[in-house]
Amino acid sequence: MNEQPENPEPVSDKRSGIHQIKSWRGYLFEFILLFLAVFLGFVAENFRQTINEREQAEELAHNFYDELLEDSTAIRWYIDARFMKDTALIKLKNYVLDSGLERVSKGFVKNYYTGLFLNSRFEPTDVRLEQLKNSGSLVYFKSQELQRLTGSLSECIARMRQFDTYDAEYLQDQIFPFHIEHGDQAFVDRITKDGEINFGDMLGILSTNTVKIDYHINNLPNFSRRKFNNVIGLYRSRLKMVTFHHYLRYEDINKRLLALLRKEYHITK
Repeated sequence: MNEQPENPEPVSDKRSGIHQIKSWRGYLFEFILLFLAVFLGFVAENFRQTINEREQAEELAHNFYDELLEDSTAIRWYIDARFMKDTALIKLKNYVLDSGLERVSKGFVKNYYTGLFLNSRFEPTDVRLEQLKNSGSLVYFKSQELQRLTGSLSECIARMRQFDTYDAEYLQDQIFPFHIEHGDQAFVDRITKDGEINFGDMLGILSTNTVKIDYHINNLPNFSRRKFNNVIGLYRSRLKMVTFHHYLRYEDINKRLLALLRKEYHITK
C-alpha cells in the first residue's frame, strides 16, 4: 500500500483564478454599460426637455407678440387723445379767462367736451403677460433682456392703472360736479338726438360749419373763472405727468419687446 505524505502541498487551481478574473471584468463591463445607459437616458431626457421648452417658448412668444402688437396700435391712439385733450384744455382755459360767457363759441363747446370728457384711459390687454408671470413660464425666455423688459412692462401697466384710477376719481369729485352745475345737457341731447349719436361723432359734428351753437352755461352768476382755471390747471398737470412718465414709457417698452421677440423667435408677421 502506498503511503500518503503527511503534509501534502496545496495544489493551485488555475481555472478558478481565470474564472475569478473573468467575473470582475464582466462586472466592470456591465457597470460601464449600465452607466452609459443611464447617462445616455439622462442626455436624451435633457434634450427632449430642452426641445419641449423651446417649443413652449416659441408658442408663448408668438402669443405674447400678438398681444403686444395689438396694444401698440391702441396705446398710440390714447397718447394722441391725451395730447388732444391737453391742447383743448389750454384753449378752454384761455377762452374762459379772456372772453364773455353769455354766448359761447363753437370752439368753447368743442374744447369743453374734448378736454374734459374725451376718453384717454388706455386699458392694456395683458392676458398673456399675466399667464407668463403667474405660471412661471417666463423662465422659458432665455434672453435676460427679454425677461427684464417683460418685468418692466408689467410694472409700467400697474403704474398706469394706479394713476388712471386717480384720474377717474378726479373726474368724479371735481369735473362731474362742475358739469352738473354749469353744463348744458339740453344742447348735448339735441346734437346727439337724445343719445343716438355717440360721443366721437358728436365731436365731429361740432367741427362742421353747419351746426347751430346755442349752448348756454347754466347758473352763470355762480360760475367762478378762478375756480374753473384751478380745476383745469390741476387736471392738465396730472394728465401730462401720466402721459410722459407712464404712457410714453409703455409705448417705448412695447416697441422694444416687439423688436426683441422678432429677433429671438424669427417672427415675421
